[in-house]
Amino acid sequence: MKQIAILKPYDIQVIDRPEPKITKPTEIKIKTKIVGISIGTELHDYRGSMEKVPEEFKKIHPYTFPQFPGYENVGEVVEVGTAVKDVNAGDRVVSCGPHAEYVVVPRQEALPEYSKIPDSVSDEEATCAVLGTTCLYGIHRAQLGYRDTVVTTGDGMVGILAALHAKIAGAKKSILVGKHPGKLERARQAGVETTINRNDRDWYEQVMKATGGYGADVVLESVGSILETTGSIAEACKICRHSGKVVLLGYHLAPQTDWILGGDFYFKEITMINSRATGHGSHHPHLMECFRKCQEYNYIRWTSTDHQREVVDLVASGRLKVKPLITHSFPYTDVAKVFKMLDQKKEDCIQVLLTGW
Repeated sequence: MKQIAILKPYDIQVIDRPEPKITKPTEIKIKTKIVGISIGTELHDYRGSMEKVPEEFKKIHPYTFPQFPGYENVGEVVEVGTAVKDVNAGDRVVSCGPHAEYVVVPRQEALPEYSKIPDSVSDEEATCAVLGTTCLYGIHRAQLGYRDTVVTTGDGMVGILAALHAKIAGAKKSILVGKHPGKLERARQAGVETTINRNDRDWYEQVMKATGGYGADVVLESVGSILETTGSIAEACKICRHSGKVVLLGYHLAPQTDWILGGDFYFKEITMINSRATGHGSHHPHLMECFRKCQEYNYIRWTSTDHQREVVDLVASGRLKVKPLITHSFPYTDVAKVFKMLDQKKEDCIQVLLTGW
């Protein structure tokens, strides 16, 4: 079968690999129809910069080449394990499967396993479920209060989806701050009510005016940084109100030298919250299984898989509008050209799809 592989930094190709087989009764096999690229995570794999992740994380994800990227896989079930009861051959599902012609899930990483796709949701829309899951977990971590004012920084897929989720969750006002006019326009088309261009000289004044002069009750920081200092955490604290909350949806490895504990963080008594991946159990297979068993006895409400299924339901109901966020679509055979384009950052890319499997 065909699968996308990163052979070394900046060298991504389509290669031939053996077709995977079901080995456990809880697994399903999927024939891929379309995949979505996580521009942030997968670009770091492409550049080789994920080698900078902590050693503890490498125990789960050993970053050696070749890398086999993947994030958002939509396809048709062709075979199910003997213990699988909720899907059948012929059903459409979305999963965290790799970019390959055939995939078998659950994957070892125990990310959201799979969710059945309703007929009202297109294949293209379904690819947004995985990153939508990360954002929904961030909203839960934020513990939004009814009618809170929320500011999201970063106009990538995560930032836009987080801003949309905040409004669905009951925010009085959801404001998105970003640097790309094209992406901000797409965000407005999807339903973000207020957008502010970070490149405007008076962007801070605009944020303060939009929040009644107080700053945000909750800031969803969605910029992240692997290689360079961005200033995004310090800015999140700057636009946060006194006794407000900053939720880190972005993944940070580069030192944030301008974020000073004695600055806004201290004087405003800000609560800092980290939000990792898609929810309880993500990246830890043994924990995922424990959480699932606890859930059967009504002790746990949300797991990674529950978050993903909720996102699919929100898309199906029309409450989460993701179609405007799908900006590019290419045959998977053009993957080298696609990643080069993403690396150069000359276009406003949000959700980028690989088709033709």
